[in-house]
Amino acid sequence: MLSLGFVLLPACASALLLAITSHLSQNVAAIPLLWVLPLSVYLFSFILRFERAAWYRRNPYIELLGVALAGMAYATFSQNAGVLPIQAGIPLFLLGLFICCMVCHGELACLKPHPRYLTHFYLSVSAGGAAGGLLAGLAAPLLFNAYYELPIGLVAAAALAVTALRAHPDAAGRHPGREHLEPFPGPGAGGGWRVPCALATSPASGFGRTTRATCSRSCGRP
Repeated sequence: MLSLGFVLLPACASALLLAITSHLSQNVAAIPLLWVLPLSVYLFSFILRFERAAWYRRNPYIELLGVALAGMAYATFSQNAGVLPIQAGIPLFLLGLFICCMVCHGELACLKPHPRYLTHFYLSVSAGGAAGGLLAGLAAPLLFNAYYELPIGLVAAAALAVTALRAHPDAAGRHPGREHLEPFPGPGAGGGWRVPCALATSPASGFGRTTRATCSRSCGRP
């Protein structure tokens, strides 16, 4: 399940990048090189989150995600969707893309494992980003007879956010910058590693010897 999160979160972000880029170019404004703006927003969110953990806090980003998804859904499906002014449409979707990508990349960074497993982590992230791009750019036009990429991406972002909150509610936001593995005093001379509870107790994480008691101590919960 944990490795699945390594793939699904970047896949959702990249799929939203292509879906929003297509929507802006086709339904909002046919401006040359407009695709540069969504791409810059996507890359900026990725760099921002992985450069420093304190840039992402679940509060307020989860609340902002609900507002962004509702705003983009209204702008897409309302009766006035086709006449949305450029001055409002472009900033709305760019800001919504930034918030969605910050949540996806933020939750992804919270799952970042011990350095021993970083190769698997980054390969999964790359595969997820490529899969999301292929699904939105190649598979969707062949499978659907209408433009459903953006609605599916919005629903997927909401579903992943809810799943992340339920799976590891204390992995981000409470201790900014401390969701990665850190040394902590443990029994014996060797000590142990501080890991998120969802990671420590997951069989797929590779930490088979980490007990739930160790996880509780590392997360600061009884």
